[in-house]
Amino acid sequence: MRPPTLFHAFRSALVGVLGLCWALGISHAQDAVSPASASLSLPLRLVDGHIILSATLYDQGGADDAVSLELVLDSPAAITLHGDQLGWLKLDESKIRKNQHPPVKVVFAGGTTLQLPATDFKPEGSSARVDSQNRLTQLFPTQLDERKVKGTIGLGFLRNYRVTLDLVGRQLTLAPSITDAAASPTESAAAQGSDFSGTFELRDGRLTLPVQVPGPRPSGLLVLGSSFYDTLIDQDLAKALDRPTGDVEPVTLLGETPIELSRYVAFRPKAWRATPIAAGDERLFLSGVNLLAAFRLEIDWTASQLHLTQQADPARPEADRAYFQAETTGTADAFEAYLKAFPESRMNNEAARKLMALRIDDFAPSDEDLLSALDWVIKTTSAERRTETGLTYVTRFAATPGQTALAIKAAQLSLSHSRLAMTVQDVYRLHRVLGELYLEQGELESAWKHLLSAAFVPIARDPDHAFRVALNLARVYEKQGRAVRAYSRYKAALAVPGAPITADLRKEITDALARLKTGIPAETLKMLDS
Repeated sequence: MRPPTLFHAFRSALVGVLGLCWALGISHAQDAVSPASASLSLPLRLVDGHIILSATLYDQGGADDAVSLELVLDSPAAITLHGDQLGWLKLDESKIRKNQHPPVKVVFAGGTTLQLPATDFKPEGSSARVDSQNRLTQLFPTQLDERKVKGTIGLGFLRNYRVTLDLVGRQLTLAPSITDAAASPTESAAAQGSDFSGTFELRDGRLTLPVQVPGPRPSGLLVLGSSFYDTLIDQDLAKALDRPTGDVEPVTLLGETPIELSRYVAFRPKAWRATPIAAGDERLFLSGVNLLAAFRLEIDWTASQLHLTQQADPARPEADRAYFQAETTGTADAFEAYLKAFPESRMNNEAARKLMALRIDDFAPSDEDLLSALDWVIKTTSAERRTETGLTYVTRFAATPGQTALAIKAAQLSLSHSRLAMTVQDVYRLHRVLGELYLEQGELESAWKHLLSAAFVPIARDPDHAFRVALNLARVYEKQGRAVRAYSRYKAALAVPGAPITADLRKEITDALARLKTGIPAETLKMLDS
């Protein structure tokens, strides 16, 4: 065989390049698929009891923004976005009304790309939901991969698919709604292997299933939801059943294979119905993420069938029920007793914050009770947020007349967690507050140490902090008789850009500078004023 010529080598290379281009072209053409024909497998994450999907949105100019979207099964909308995020998309309302708007490109985690109709995107109308999602963004940036929570995905999107939601496997699987028109829904794998199968009904755009409750009027409705971690019972229904704490059983989900819901979840009494279900005087429950954590959920829209397959053994949620009891009782002692009985429960931080709020509202609460409540709040907060959390209460105590000693103890408790603080600036702020408190008490050495720690690193965009550190260090130095250092710090306080200097503070500083000048040698003073 003759050795390959240069021409042969060139031709082989050209064929390879063309083949690669063809393959890439085909791949690119298949990147974006229409929702109706797509078969998707999307990874989920559970963040503070909320089901989160990661996605990248593209505006009409091709700019991208990586965000998190909350999966909300009780929303009839397809996709809702915060107002600023919707504005960023630059959707043209006039084109949307004429059905002439190009689709919006959305790339989900894992690379799945969809071209969604612009009509799928609506503004988020619930300020409470916006506040909740802003809180998630602020408190759980690591769990969200630094993707801010900017909206929801609801049933309006999921109705394009046959849905399988598996929280144990952290996966949302979406298949075309009609895979085999000849197949009987009851013969599907979902129906054969599920622990519950039942027919659902859509009411006001929400998926509902019949339930049976105790009492002379046994009929009720379960609304499929995931806005809350807890499964909710309508507050009025709980009172009507003489179970104000929600401790209702049995509550049976009715279908071909009924299941008793109270074996899996406790029902939390709450007035949750922002939009009433169009059914008159129904007895209502709203399922939560906790139910989805116990079962794999499958929704077959074509057959109006819902299937639940058990993923975890039934475990009577005694800690949850005890918390709902404390919540109904509503006293500080009830929450403190709950925390002592269930120190590791998922509700402990919420209980600790309610305990603290009630202690603060007490008439003349003791320092011991307030510090005990603060200790519960701090130790039930994630380690990296403990110093930040403590600072909020320290600042409140420090601003209350006669609470200096309490504020100092609270600051010392908060500062003991500073090594793990997510934001080091909060550590410096805590040092500053503690230094100011010690100065108020006349403990100059302790005040100096903490104020000097606060001055170690300047905090950008916080002129109030910089000004107060310099001013209070100057006050300490002057009381210690260290005129040169006091003069220098008073000058530094005046020089802070944007410092909140009131007329009284300016007079205090200028009077102090004039007073200190008399004890400073002329050469040193010249250097300080240069």
